[in-house]
Amino acid sequence: MTQRVSFVVPARNEQRWIGAMIDAVRANVPPDTPYEIIVADNGSVDSTADIARQRGADAVIATTGTVAAARNAGVARSRGGVLVFLDGDVMLTARWRERFPAVLAALAAEPATVTGSTVIVPERATWIEEHWFRRQQQRAHTHINSGHLITTRALFEQLGGFNTALETGEDADFTARARAAGARIVDDAALPAVHEGFPKSLRHFFRRELWHGKGDFLSLGRFLKSRIAQLGTLFLHLQLLALLAGAVLRDWRIPVVTVGACLLAAVLVAALRFRPLGAASLAVNGLLYYAYFLARGLSMYAVLFGAPVRRATR
Repeated sequence: MTQRVSFVVPARNEQRWIGAMIDAVRANVPPDTPYEIIVADNGSVDSTADIARQRGADAVIATTGTVAAARNAGVARSRGGVLVFLDGDVMLTARWRERFPAVLAALAAEPATVTGSTVIVPERATWIEEHWFRRQQQRAHTHINSGHLITTRALFEQLGGFNTALETGEDADFTARARAAGARIVDDAALPAVHEGFPKSLRHFFRRELWHGKGDFLSLGRFLKSRIAQLGTLFLHLQLLALLAGAVLRDWRIPVVTVGACLLAAVLVAALRFRPLGAASLAVNGLLYYAYFLARGLSMYAVLFGAPVRRATR
């Protein structure tokens, strides 16, 4: 008999997408697969919870704390032996439905498995989605993103769930602990799920990376393990020092040259990471890498001063 599948969905202010997400789950669960949808409403101030109930979620629970805590609370309310973690703006697809029975069989044969896939951009992509996120999803990944992560209850309980102390990076932490425990990690591209909530503007892209970067500054150990945090810190402070030196010496050329050099460095990083690139795409991704490193460097101050940074996706 097929194990019950629990779809666990942490959601905060997702009224734009939560109804469509639930509809997509119901449309793409294979026939004769018992399942339930648990929405963990994490402090929404919009109609997320009401819409989830109206669209037929099996349970809508109120949670507080980190997104990791919301996911754990959803699991505590669920009954399935297989856990599918989805974000409130992630849509399952027909190809996902075709592949899922084989995934269930593999999990039954080897419960110590973490699978899922890197979420993909919508067909009608914005310029940021097309130039940045579509190229990002083509790269190799070291962990399964919790926006679309599948595992067994047995492994989840063995690992103690997600680390609720982590505001961000809980998926990388979960994958690392699973790997250390001997679990298989399978990023399955045959399980496509569409992420509707990728940033649509440069402002939201910057806020997203500022939020994501906070996890790397929660301890010295995490900072020393993150090359991105180190590069972001260097990138930001070189420019701040140049601005200070320019003001003290009354020489505007110092900050202009430094900012120009940092922009050039961002373009070179884009050229190395996203080969091959045309001139237009190289310029766009250079600009995005510049914003990316600045945001990741500023994450340190968001942690040091306790600045509230909302997770921005739209």
